[in-house]
Amino acid sequence: MEFATEELTRQVGQTARDFANQYIKPFVMEWDESQHFPKEVFEGLGRLGLMGVVVPEEYGGSGLSYIEYVTVIQEIAKVCGSIGLSLAAHNSLCTGHILAFGNEAQKKKFLPVSRPARPSAPGASPKPIPAATPEICAAPPSKKATNGSSTAPKTGLRTASAAISP
Repeated sequence: MEFATEELTRQVGQTARDFANQYIKPFVMEWDESQHFPKEVFEGLGRLGLMGVVVPEEYGGSGLSYIEYVTVIQEIAKVCGSIGLSLAAHNSLCTGHILAFGNEAQKKKFLPVSRPARPSAPGASPKPIPAATPEICAAPPSKKATNGSSTAPKTGLRTASAAISP
């Protein structure tokens, strides 16, 4: 089986590569050593439309295919695996679930991911937040947003879950 790379895919990949080399690579060791989460990087990725690669344009995303999505994640992760993973989690676990299972009102409210004033990447909150809370998906705390966590008795690993109901 042969897959031809389309020009759009090459352009998107080059954009992600250029961004990573300019805005991530020079700082990656400093961020790692100081345990800094670069919120500004995710705001920049949002301005480029890379926080909602497969989200349809009608909801504020880029409306691209999963081929471009994989290309973006690959290019970012080549420079910094943790930023690549956070970007992938946002595009798949966060916006992907809202896109797949959210009602129309939730999609319109939570999917506009390209606006830099509203970062919704994991950890992009100005205050530290635990994994898998409604804040990760840009959900304001409300009676309709629930989250919970538990500790596995045998392993001691913590798990977390979040749900936004209509």
